Amino acid sequence: MHVSDKLLSIIAAILISLPTLAADNTYENGIDNFRSYIRLPQEKVYLHFDNTSYYQGDKIWFKAYIVLAPTNEATPLSQTLHVELLTPGGKVIDKQVLKITNGQCHGDFTLNQLPFYSGFYEIRAYTRYMRNFGDDIVFSRVFPVFDRPKKEGDYTQCRIMKNSDARYGTSRPVTRDEQNFGIRFYPEGGYLIAGLPTRVAFEIIGRDGNDHTHYEGIVKNSTSDSIITHFSALSDGRGYFTMTPLSDRTHYEAVINVNGKEQAFRLPEVRHDGVNISVDNTTSTDTATVTIRKRHDGTQKAIGVDFSSRGYTYASGEIMLDSVATLKINKHSAPTGVSTVTIYDSDGDIIADRMFFIHKSDHATVSIKTDKTTYLPTEKVTAELTVTDSDGQPVTTPLSVSVTDADNAIGYQPDILSSLLLTSDIKGYVTNPSQYFSQSNPDRHAQLDLLMMTQEWRRYPWKEDATGDQSGIPYLPKHGISVSGQVVSFVKGVPKSNVTISTMLSQKNAEDSIRQVFVDSYTTDSCGRFAFDCNIIGRWYLIMSTSENGKKKDYRILLDHISPKPRAYHAAERQVMTDTDATDGTPITTEYTSQDNDYYPESDQIRTVTQDGERLLSLNEVVVTAKRNTAEENIRRNRAGSVAYYNMSDEINQILDNGKYIGQNLLTILYDINSNFNRQISPNGEEELLYKGFKPLYVINYRTAYLADSLNYRNLYVESIKSIYISEDRSAKCKYADPMLTPALIDKYGCVVFIETDPDMPAPPGKGTRRVAIQGYSTPAEFYHVGYSVMPEENDYRRTLYWNPDLFTDANGKVKIEFYNNATCRKLSFDAQGITTDGLISTSSVR
Repeated sequence: MHVSDKLLSIIAAILISLPTLAADNTYENGIDNFRSYIRLPQEKVYLHFDNTSYYQGDKIWFKAYIVLAPTNEATPLSQTLHVELLTPGGKVIDKQVLKITNGQCHGDFTLNQLPFYSGFYEIRAYTRYMRNFGDDIVFSRVFPVFDRPKKEGDYTQCRIMKNSDARYGTSRPVTRDEQNFGIRFYPEGGYLIAGLPTRVAFEIIGRDGNDHTHYEGIVKNSTSDSIITHFSALSDGRGYFTMTPLSDRTHYEAVINVNGKEQAFRLPEVRHDGVNISVDNTTSTDTATVTIRKRHDGTQKAIGVDFSSRGYTYASGEIMLDSVATLKINKHSAPTGVSTVTIYDSDGDIIADRMFFIHKSDHATVSIKTDKTTYLPTEKVTAELTVTDSDGQPVTTPLSVSVTDADNAIGYQPDILSSLLLTSDIKGYVTNPSQYFSQSNPDRHAQLDLLMMTQEWRRYPWKEDATGDQSGIPYLPKHGISVSGQVVSFVKGVPKSNVTISTMLSQKNAEDSIRQVFVDSYTTDSCGRFAFDCNIIGRWYLIMSTSENGKKKDYRILLDHISPKPRAYHAAERQVMTDTDATDGTPITTEYTSQDNDYYPESDQIRTVTQDGERLLSLNEVVVTAKRNTAEENIRRNRAGSVAYYNMSDEINQILDNGKYIGQNLLTILYDINSNFNRQISPNGEEELLYKGFKPLYVINYRTAYLADSLNYRNLYVESIKSIYISEDRSAKCKYADPMLTPALIDKYGCVVFIETDPDMPAPPGKGTRRVAIQGYSTPAEFYHVGYSVMPEENDYRRTLYWNPDLFTDANGKVKIEFYNNATCRKLSFDAQGITTDGLISTSSVR
């Protein structure tokens, strides 16, 4: 393992300063045994976006910063970043594979995948190497995507579909119920221990999961009914109180008045003995004081103590604890960010831990100066950005800069500072993390300490010893697009070693006539595994076949999938507030159910029903003057009105690589991916599917489904299916059903299954062969900067006025930008963020 020079120098500096980490008079020598191991270096990702919310049809622009966790310097490990756009239901509907250069890259998504309903969408980003450390460290951001305004440019319309997750089919875990009022308790260090004074942090939650209302209450002994202490919420529903539990047979409860009615909440159980920990991080700006206590019983206990930050231990050792030990950490020698003090017993098991935040303001600031204070519609804007460090010295650094219409701002923009130093190291959702770094917030240090007491921290697994052994790491850093997997026997799935895998990568040129082809071969290891890299751009097709001693073998090839499982949304992530009112708790979104959706209007219904139930076709006499829809318009309409969409390449690969055998059975796939399908055996003995109790109408490439061809879908090579849309729209059934059918028979179809095929995969491969589409590096689009040499004929309603992911300040720390205002903007909102290759974070002072 290679550790950067900067990382080594930081560790050395802290070791030299260990005398400042001294115990009180009881333990003069303090901690003196630094452990020899370091943890495997971890990467972090931060994405800077051009805006805080979007509308259907918008483009999302983003800049990615990929750093080493301990130092925030540009990662030397990974060269490929995976960025995914997920629906409210957790389905990946678009992805970008980006090449990392000097720890940075940029990309974009267009919100026009059909069907595309409004809702709360997620963008997540990770490297393959990061997948060693679990799902918690994956960068994730949730955005509201609103319906396109009925009136162009009217962004006061913030309409969002309430049940859009169900439209796509949801695979997200369900969040725990936070609809009712509640309170959570967090004893400092983890436990209430009899006879030991303990600070107990608490967090009040309400219907939105993030209640900011001020509450007061009491803590009382449940047995004697005596009042122990009073408490009140300080900020964001959080606060703390101090108590000394009497014994493990005593129970305590907190009583709060809620809407005129007292509610009681039981505190955690009291332990008879143990060790607790307390951290004072707000009294002194120079030191953090750690107090470790156990009951005074005349014995001593060996305690191991670690101080760690960003996955690295910067001080460690042992003490003999009698009753109370006090340790001090020099904040100037410790790294900026979330630190954790952890105490262990002699077996190495964690006894207690506590997070605290060290903030030394060692970051750069971006100041922004415009040539005017106000601008006319479509007027040219000139701005100069200046980056200076904490000492006021100019900084030469890359920047990503966004300028938006402040009047249309929804929510707030988290910044790179709060992400890399705070939220990336703790679990759970944090509302407006930038508030803890704002100079205008005088209570930020106390508020941040409360946050540290009520949030879990992310543990950094994959320790390695001083020899640098990495044998247990499944995903080592790779160059290029990585393909890996396992070869197993066809029936029992037994791993097959020493199997030759022949590969061929191919891609059509723009002329669609000549193919680029790359051929190679690889051999599986003792576990049947294989891996290789390919440096490709765009979409390619990979064909793999297996053989032993030159003879083809009918083995199954299973590919690895590194995409994380969808996570649950926090309740506060599904609220939308204006930027200026981000903390007042008042959402501004208008929600409606899918039945109210008029963005994609239903087709005119022309079928009616008589009183006796007979269905008739009735048309009023009309004069037709409009042109008939083109085939492309019909396809778009059918896609837009669908209730489900599936990228079949992804769906089939997931099924196959989970070890399931599907052969060429489309019915098995539909049954697996959509719970509305059920199997049954038809009267002629064939298996068929029912959709919500009715037969589906299968339509291939939008051609009329004649009864004579009704079984054609069974003859499809399933891996040639590009996508499937499922529509319940009656007009779609009428349009594509056999014209000879009566209206009554047409209405017996439960849905239309629109099947779109890929002509590049026309036939099934041979035995022991796997054919898949491989997504190479994406080519980012270029942001179009409007220029007004003459006044435009149409109104300009751009919400993002300027976006540039690749600015670079000069030797004086300055860079100038120019752009044009839109037709309505009265107030500009600048957002500039960046980080140098050696880890100096830059963030704008204008928000």
